[in-house]
Amino acid sequence: MKVYIPFPCVDGGNGDENIPVMQSACLATSDVNDFVYQSPTQDDFVLSSTSNTHDPSVFGLIESKPFPTATTCNVQLLGAREGYSGLSRNKNVYLSVTGGATTVPPTTGDLQILGLALSPTRILFKPNLQKVRLT
Repeated sequence: MKVYIPFPCVDGGNGDENIPVMQSACLATSDVNDFVYQSPTQDDFVLSSTSNTHDPSVFGLIESKPFPTATTCNVQLLGAREGYSGLSRNKNVYLSVTGGATTVPPTTGDLQILGLALSPTRILFKPNLQKVRLT
């Protein structure tokens, strides 16, 4: 099931953009802003990324959870997102070796571009589903 929620424009526009979000099952330990990939063994179930060496590719990030320990999450598929740190503006954002966001390309694991850093704390999430194996 796809849900569309309003989200402010990145460029300070009138805020009438829609960001695609889908609802999915997830682990109770998954957190908001975690990057997620589809479970290889369960349908409609996402797993939080803890490294840059899993298959399949990251395709979304957790936008919200109804309750902190809930096993249902809303997964943002594209668009701007606040809540990260240490990023270099106007640089590609990569999946780090620990499963987080970084603007420093990893030298081991898989190289996957997740989007563009708009500021040290905000990304434009537009994941490339193709990745390069570095190890």
